[in-house]
Amino acid sequence: MTNSNTLRQFRHDIYDCFPRAKDALFNTIDGLMTEIQATSFPEISQSPLFERTWASLYEAFEDGRIDEKRLREILARYLPKPDAGKWLWIGIDASKIARPAAVTSADRTAQHMHNLPECKKPVTFGWQFSTVVALAEPVSSWTYILDQQRVASQTTAIEVAEEQLRQVVPYLPKQVIVVLDRGYDSNWLWCRCSALEVEVLGRLKSNRCFYRAAPPPTGKKGCPRKDGDKLQPKDPATHQDPDGVWKGTDEKERPVEVTWWKHMHVKQARYLDVTVLRVVRPHATNKERDPRVSWFVWIGDQEADVTQIALAMCCALGKSMAIVLTSNACCGNNHVCGPQNSLSDGAILWRSRTIIWSWLVTWLKQNGDHGKANSASQPPNRCGAGCTNCWHVWALLPGHHNHAENRKAG
Repeated sequence: MTNSNTLRQFRHDIYDCFPRAKDALFNTIDGLMTEIQATSFPEISQSPLFERTWASLYEAFEDGRIDEKRLREILARYLPKPDAGKWLWIGIDASKIARPAAVTSADRTAQHMHNLPECKKPVTFGWQFSTVVALAEPVSSWTYILDQQRVASQTTAIEVAEEQLRQVVPYLPKQVIVVLDRGYDSNWLWCRCSALEVEVLGRLKSNRCFYRAAPPPTGKKGCPRKDGDKLQPKDPATHQDPDGVWKGTDEKERPVEVTWWKHMHVKQARYLDVTVLRVVRPHATNKERDPRVSWFVWIGDQEADVTQIALAMCCALGKSMAIVLTSNACCGNNHVCGPQNSLSDGAILWRSRTIIWSWLVTWLKQNGDHGKANSASQPPNRCGAGCTNCWHVWALLPGHHNHAENRKAG
């Protein structure tokens, strides 16, 4: 009963995050969980857990309100904690939702889309969302979402990511590593993250330049040098005099070589002390998502064991796919966005999906030992009725007529 009680309490806490239209919003979440292939409001209303008429969905999206700060606190409270002495890995990525036909939707922007037919241009119009997740241990497509925000046209994914970190970090444990992809290779973001109580490990672009500390003045005429020797990933001639080299194997007994240069800086922020790492994995396929040579920047404790961090990052290279899989599972195959002209640009629906995904992961984590693969921790592929798309096994609280008000049940 402990696992069921945890899920029930999580539902109660989520219900309290709705200042207005609580029941309508709560029923909408249950409807979205059980009718994942729905493409319209009437189809969502056919869910066995949606106890109102389909017109109530308009009330949920037009009149409903979500306390974002409280929701963020609740999601962090139920975050599966890492084992003692281990880091909590946090990933940030941006996902796109194509809405080329929604001409009345506000604030659509041009989006680059992957995997489109060759005859089409890889550009469409839609929305972009920034997602903060806790990466799973062991590596899995199931990730725990901590926050999601829409990237408006007047801002960028990097600015939204910094704002999300600033809002989420106060609720997280002390030992946190934020993993950033090459799209977040930004001096501004690095400087902002250095002021937060987190460590940052980010992938680098090949044209990024770093410099050692300036040498002492020579006493000659002219301005003394402000920077030392240059280090650039794509220029092998600059890869001289590393501070350390480590050769060994990863957790799967595959060879790995780690090289690092400590106390480096960029010209635009000479005060920011960073460590540059090069990880060579001969067994990799050398594709875009699995390169043999990867470069990273470490922003944090310069005396930390960068070898262990790099080895963990070898595993995190696989974790980066979990963010993509989570984003696709939340939005890529389900085209329900409600009326595409007046529903706060989909913001309420997207936060509802955040609740749903955290809901599912909370249930799975409570039914499986942390870090162990067993049948209890795997999502069932069908419900008791044989339906492969039905997820009501995670949502039901039997015995109460109105599931949206089950918080009152003793």
